[in-house]
Amino acid sequence: MKQEPKKQSFVSKLLGFLNLLLAVSLWLSSLSSYLDPSEFRFAGILGLGFPVLLICNLLFMLFWMVKVRPHFLFSLIALLLSWKDVSALYKLNKESKVLNINESIDIMTYNVRMFNRYRWIDDKGVAAKIDSVVKSVQPQILCVQEYYEYEQTPKFNFKYEVKNMADFGKKYGLVIYTNYAVIRSGQVEYPKGIDLGTNTFFQYADLLINKDTIRVINLHLASLNLEEQDLQLVDEAGEIDKWQERKNEFKKIGGRIESAFEKRGIQLKSVLNFVDDSPYPIVLCGDFNDTPSSWTYSQMEKRLTDSFVEAGRGFGKTYQRFFIPLRIDHVFLSEDLRVLDHRIIRKALSDHYGVVVRFSLE
Repeated sequence: MKQEPKKQSFVSKLLGFLNLLLAVSLWLSSLSSYLDPSEFRFAGILGLGFPVLLICNLLFMLFWMVKVRPHFLFSLIALLLSWKDVSALYKLNKESKVLNINESIDIMTYNVRMFNRYRWIDDKGVAAKIDSVVKSVQPQILCVQEYYEYEQTPKFNFKYEVKNMADFGKKYGLVIYTNYAVIRSGQVEYPKGIDLGTNTFFQYADLLINKDTIRVINLHLASLNLEEQDLQLVDEAGEIDKWQERKNEFKKIGGRIESAFEKRGIQLKSVLNFVDDSPYPIVLCGDFNDTPSSWTYSQMEKRLTDSFVEAGRGFGKTYQRFFIPLRIDHVFLSEDLRVLDHRIIRKALSDHYGVVVRFSLE
C-alpha cells in the first residue's frame, strides 16, 4: 500500500515562508547597488544589510539540505542572483609573494577617529600607538581621514604632507602624507545646499614617482552620524522585547541613516566627475561609509579596480564596531596600476582598521 506524503507542519511552513522572505530580501539588497540613494533613499539601508541577509540565507540553505527539503533552492537561487556582491564580500586570494619593495608602492588608508581626542577608547596612548603602527607598516603614501591636530597628534615621518582642514578651528580634516614629490594638490568642494557636516570636500595630490605621475584622492563620505547611545541601541536590536518601547528611537536612527545615504549619493557625483577628468592614473582611497552592496561602490567599481577583490583575503572587515563584517574603507586603482597585495591592520585603535595596499606601475 502506497504511503501518502506527510503534510508539512505549521512550523515547517512558517520557516519556509521566512526563508523565502529572506531570499527575496537578499536579492533586493543586491539590486540596491543599482539605485542612486540620492533618489531612492531606502535602497542604501537594504544594501547595508547584505552581510546579515547572506549569513541567514546560508544557514537556511544548510538547514533545508540537512532536512532533504527542496526549500534550500530559495536561498541558492538568491545567492546565485546576488553572486557579484557575494564575491565582493569574501575572497579566497592566496597570500602575496611580491616582496620587492623597490619595485612596488605601499599606500595606507586610515580613519584615525581624531586620534582618540575625546577618549572614546580608555587609553591615553592611542595616538602614539597609531604612530607605531604606521612606522611598522612603512607605507610610501598614507591617507588619513578624521585627522585632528592637538598635542598628542603624531608627527608622521614623511617628506611631504598635504593638509586640507575643515572644522574645529581648522584642526580637523584630511591629510595625505608621502615620500614622493607633490607636483600639484588641492581640495574639491561638494555641491552646496545640503548639510554635509565636516565632510564638505575631498582632497587630491599628484605625485611624481620616477618619471610617472599618479593622482592620489583621499575622501571621507558622509557618515551615519550615530551617537554612542545609538550604537548601543543597534547592538541591542536583537533583543525583541525592547523593540516596542524603543521603536521611535529606531525610526530616528533609520531617518539619519537614509539621509546619510542620500548625502553620499550627491558627494559621489562630484568625485566621479573628478575621476573621469583625471589626466593621470588614480589611486582613490578613504572611508566611504558604504559597503560593496551599495550604489557608491558599484559606480566606483565601474571605473576603477577594487584592491580587495584583486588581492584581499577573507571578509576584509574594516569597521570593527559591529559583529557583522562591514567593509566600508576602500582602495580603488586605475587599470594601469597592478594590485599586488591588500591587507587589513586589525588594531583596535579607532572604530576603523587601517588598510594597506601594495601596487606597482605598469
